[in-house]
Amino acid sequence: MNFSEKLKAFNTTHPKKEIMVQGRTLHYRLSGPAARPVILCLNEFGISELWVDYTLALEKSFRVLTLDYPPEIQTSDVLCVALHELLGQLGVDQAILLGAGDGGVLAQRYGEAYPGDVQALVLMATATADCAYLEKLRRRAKTYFPILRRKISLMKPAKLIELTAQALGDETPGERAQIEDFLATVAETSDYKARLTQTARLAEDMLVRRPPVTSQALGYLSGRVLLLLPEVDLFDVSDQKRLEALFDRPVIQRIAGGHLSTIVKAEAYIESIENFLKELN
Repeated sequence: MNFSEKLKAFNTTHPKKEIMVQGRTLHYRLSGPAARPVILCLNEFGISELWVDYTLALEKSFRVLTLDYPPEIQTSDVLCVALHELLGQLGVDQAILLGAGDGGVLAQRYGEAYPGDVQALVLMATATADCAYLEKLRRRAKTYFPILRRKISLMKPAKLIELTAQALGDETPGERAQIEDFLATVAETSDYKARLTQTARLAEDMLVRRPPVTSQALGYLSGRVLLLLPEVDLFDVSDQKRLEALFDRPVIQRIAGGHLSTIVKAEAYIESIENFLKELN
C-alpha cells in the first residue's frame, strides 16, 4: 500500500476534529486508550498527516495527539501558548513531547516555557538552535529567510517537493521513491506552499529572535529524554554531541539513514520509542 492509499484509509478511521484556541480554529486528531499517557507530536511542517505510521503504532498503548499548526501563527512563542491551551482544553495535565526536525527544536522551547506540562521528551533527527549547522543560517538570516520565502512563493509543487527531498541521506532508490510518494501525497492534501512558508517563518523566529534553550531550563527532564539520531543527518556528529550535552542522562540511539529516515524507517524509530516509554513507565 502506498502512502496515498494509507492516508485515505487513515482519514476515514481518524477524522480531524476542530477546537477553538486563542480565537483560532485548530485541527487535531486524538486517538488511543483514554487512561494512557498522551504523546504530543510536533514536526517541522505542522501537518498531522506526517504522523500516520506513528499514530497507528503508538495508539495501541498511548493516546496520540497530532495537529495542524494554525496558519496564522508565525512565531514559536505564540505556537507554544496555543499548544499549552490545547492541552488544557483537552484535559491533558502532562504530555510526552515527540519532536522531529524543527519540531524537535520547538519541543525544547515548549519544555523550557511549560515544564509542568512535559512528562518526557523524544527528539528525532533534530539539534539545538545554536548548533553549527543552524549557526550558518543564523549568520546570513537577513537575506537567507526572505529569499527562501520568495523561492517558495514562486515554486511549483514538484519543485517544492524536490526542495524538501534535499534532506535525503544514504537512502536506497526504493526508499527515495517512498519518500517522494510521501511528500507528493502531503503536497496534494494540504496547502504545502503555505506550510513551507510557515515553517520558514517559525525557523527564523526560533533561530534568530529567541535565545538558545539552556541545559538548566531542561534539567528537570533528567533521565527522561530519548534522542534518536540518524547516522547520515543534516546535523553532523558535533551538532549531535551538542544536543546530547543539553540534557542530563539522555538515552541516545543512532538509526541508519538520513534526515528523512523518520519516514522510511519509521518502524525502527517507533520500536525505540516504545522501548523507552516502557522503561520510563
